[in-house]
Amino acid sequence: MPLIPSRPKLLQKLKSYGTEGVLYQSIEDFLTERLHCTRVNNVYSQYYDYIRSGVVQGSCVGSLLFLIYINDIIDCFDNKVNYKLYANDVKLYTELRSAADSNCFQVCLDQIYQWSLTLQLQISSQKLCVIDLGNSTAADAGFPCRLGNEVLTTSENVHYLAVVVDLHLCLSEHIANITRKVHQSAPCALGVLNVYALYKSTHSLTHSLTHSLKGPT
Repeated sequence: MPLIPSRPKLLQKLKSYGTEGVLYQSIEDFLTERLHCTRVNNVYSQYYDYIRSGVVQGSCVGSLLFLIYINDIIDCFDNKVNYKLYANDVKLYTELRSAADSNCFQVCLDQIYQWSLTLQLQISSQKLCVIDLGNSTAADAGFPCRLGNEVLTTSENVHYLAVVVDLHLCLSEHIANITRKVHQSAPCALGVLNVYALYKSTHSLTHSLTHSLKGPT
């Protein structure tokens, strides 16, 4: 199920966005008094009710309700902090030139942490990292940053959706990962793999990614 820890909070958010009448009642009925079970092959578990978190997996409205539940995370971001959101993935990026810039970024992280506590959302610590793009080091800019009591580690590469990018905006590791997967799944396919075309598309992707990270001008 898409993780929505508190259905009452979701319903309250829907009300705050102006959802009412038949539409609100339909969503409330969709979320309440549902029976759930697990199937493995043709064997079913017993049915469970009174599950007060999550929405039905595979439903179109379920993903939409999850996005509504986390939509106000953008209120945590200062004007100096740019962000990219995709489903449950959040990327923050900003330019750090002084201790004040670093403090501003830390305040943003503090607000995200408090937001997650309020909505009872657990942030995956295994996926948290900082990547430093530029000549200065993270320590020079006033890092390390924290999310709650956890210090964010500085990484040499980061997953930008399905793309691996390093601190030089180079996609060599990403290409190597793809090549390894081709080796493992279909060795014969390497005979028809056009390496030149792969690097050509990589150049285009690097240009697009760099342009995206710069943000609006």
